[in-house]
Amino acid sequence: MVAPWKKNQVDEIAKKLSKAKVVGVVGIEGIPAKQMQRMRKNLKDQIEIQVARNNIIKHALSKAKVNEEIGNYLQGPSAVVITELSPFKLEKLLFQNKTTAPARAGSIAPVDIVIPKGDTPFAPGPIIGDLQAVGIKAKIEGGKIVVMRDSTVVQAGEAVSPGLAAVLARFGLEPFEMGLNLFAALEEGVVYPGEVLHVDVEQTRQKIVTAYNNALNLSIYAGIVNSTTLPHIIRDSHAKAVNLAFNANIITKETLEFMVSKANSEATALKNRIPEDAPEEPAGEGKAESKADKPEESGSEASEKSEAGEKEKEESTPEEKGEEKPEASEAKEEEKKLEASEDKPAAADKEESPGPEVKEDSVEKLKEDSIPPESGGEKK
Repeated sequence: MVAPWKKNQVDEIAKKLSKAKVVGVVGIEGIPAKQMQRMRKNLKDQIEIQVARNNIIKHALSKAKVNEEIGNYLQGPSAVVITELSPFKLEKLLFQNKTTAPARAGSIAPVDIVIPKGDTPFAPGPIIGDLQAVGIKAKIEGGKIVVMRDSTVVQAGEAVSPGLAAVLARFGLEPFEMGLNLFAALEEGVVYPGEVLHVDVEQTRQKIVTAYNNALNLSIYAGIVNSTTLPHIIRDSHAKAVNLAFNANIITKETLEFMVSKANSEATALKNRIPEDAPEEPAGEGKAESKADKPEESGSEASEKSEAGEKEKEESTPEEKGEEKPEASEAKEEEKKLEASEDKPAAADKEESPGPEVKEDSVEKLKEDSIPPESGGEKK
């Protein structure tokens, strides 16, 4: 015979399940009564928690005429959650409202448990032996027990010993995190397993952004024009056109700034290649230096070059000079040469003898002949 309290509990839970928008099945294994009461208080405005045996919950699900498939997710100590939230929001709410709990002997540490360096609230006494027994480096200093350095008393994945659990409780540490574990949720006849309900919002948002960017890039490079890709395609085409004009040295209002910047960079590079201590060469200095570097000619060489130049001038014909030489000018040149020969000093043995006199009839005769002499000497 079924106990009346069980029938009453089934009827009560079934009544609430039939009116619920969303029903969840959660695991409560290992959660102390203190932590359970804390979670009930924090979540009472959004969810209702009904703790019962698994058989009672299954009978209530059957009587409420909901999808009994959710009953297959009941395992170990469980409870029913009734809420108006969606299954995903329910899972997020339970995940964010986990509570801390003290370590119990035999429980598996989820993370490394470290006792920090510093003072403790303990007075000198037998407890210092308990601390040292679990691997805490402690000593008495200034009338109290002091932890000398950070001490890792248990690593993640290791079991907590009874002695360590007692020491952690003395320190007031609650290194374990506990919460309601959502096994499954039922909404409008559809059962959602708990593993598909846990969504990392930030990670999911990042994945959506990445997928959007990849799809956008693919559409742009494939030339698919729509309201999303059109601004990007126009911007890309404009950039390519400006780049082409810049490389072709076409001056426009878009390329002018880049060309000026390029010219400035090239000028700066050229300036840097010129040594700072290089002297500036004034105009015409190179020619002056070349003349100064030219070796000086001796007097005899200079006179020979001068005579040779005069001889070339005398032997050049009027046709070579591009003009006809008048007879009067030839006569004048003969007259000048005769005067030069009179002024030229004679040899050492003839210095005292007077030079020949030139008569006017000789000059007239030269004018009539108008034949240029072959050498610079006197006409015989």
